[in-house]
Amino acid sequence: MTLSGPQIKFHQDACIAVCGAPFSLRCDKRPLAVNRPHLIRAGQVLDIGPAPMLNGRPQGHARASLAIAGGIQLSTSMESASTDIKSRMGGVQGRALAKDDRLVLNRTINATAVDALDHFLDDFRIYLPAGLGLAARQHIRITRGAHWTLFDT
Repeated sequence: MTLSGPQIKFHQDACIAVCGAPFSLRCDKRPLAVNRPHLIRAGQVLDIGPAPMLNGRPQGHARASLAIAGGIQLSTSMESASTDIKSRMGGVQGRALAKDDRLVLNRTINATAVDALDHFLDDFRIYLPAGLGLAARQHIRITRGAHWTLFDT
């Protein structure tokens, strides 16, 4: 994605991550952090908005990528599902995605595991550097490492 991304309605649960430029990322209008995994539930809308701009120019990066666990069912060319619009190869008929295109995920998340995955991702986000200030945490977990004795208690 360059400068801005799409608005995507998910018809099944998916684990996603948007990495790269700090695009405005929202799920059902709730802000999400880039560079970390998120669970998107069936029926929710992921809105990947614009990269931060200053005086009409991108601040830093202007590109980001959307990863979806398991991938998307797409035609491949030279063992890649990327789209090359100039040569009309790969992706969806070798063209850019258009409004109302419907993509099918390669893998579904087991319905009994969705809540466990959601809880895991919520706990896991404290260990990732991006977006720690998005939501207040009541607890942080500490794991003793090899240098634990070097710290004062």
